[in-house]
Amino acid sequence: MKIKTINYSLLTPGQLFNLSDGTLSLANSAQLPEGPLTTFLSHVDQCHKDFSRGFQRDDKNPYTEEKALRDSERDEAFLGFRGYVEACTHRRDVSVSEPAEDILEVIRKYGWSSWNLGYQKQTALHANMIEELKQEHADQMDAIGATSPWFEELEQAQDAFTAVKISSVSNIPDRVTLTETRKPLEQALRNFYAMVDLLAQSEENETLNQLIRDINHLITETMAIARAAQTRRGKEEEEVEPEQN
Repeated sequence: MKIKTINYSLLTPGQLFNLSDGTLSLANSAQLPEGPLTTFLSHVDQCHKDFSRGFQRDDKNPYTEEKALRDSERDEAFLGFRGYVEACTHRRDVSVSEPAEDILEVIRKYGWSSWNLGYQKQTALHANMIEELKQEHADQMDAIGATSPWFEELEQAQDAFTAVKISSVSNIPDRVTLTETRKPLEQALRNFYAMVDLLAQSEENETLNQLIRDINHLITETMAIARAAQTRRGKEEEEVEPEQN
């Protein structure tokens, strides 16, 4: 009996946190004897605490709520702009419908549902889209009356979100980050699991066998949740375009 393999790359920060937290709970409940295994477990515990500080930092970040608000405003501005351009494609006047089609292609290029993505990806996509529309489609935007207020509101909302994002990083420079603490936690878990396997193979020990069964159950549940979440994220990130008749 061995501990199951884990694809750590599939785990969100929350799922990794729950995996390490659950592992610690199971191992502590098993009342393992002092020795190499408890040394490895102690290292998992320390890495878990470091990761926890990074994972929970948003609860103490004064910019978290403001970022959410600015993101919501940006979403509304994008949906309003997208909806106006799409409506213009149905105008009988080709001087409006044709440039609107060109602009709509740019929106599709950068993601019809880009507003529904994470902060970082959405910000990058919207920045590139806005720049292309300003540089290459200014005349077409004016032709359909999209520049004011629709496009201006989107650009302002993008700038407002970016400003808050920059402030949230530059004004809290000393916080522990998930990037810094994730890899050490993953490695600590790998080392602990490997040690459990090694000791279980070297001696007949029902305590270790039961710990392996319990950890495997935790891993099975964690990976099932992670794979389901990955599937949902994949569907959300697919471009959902209006039907073409």
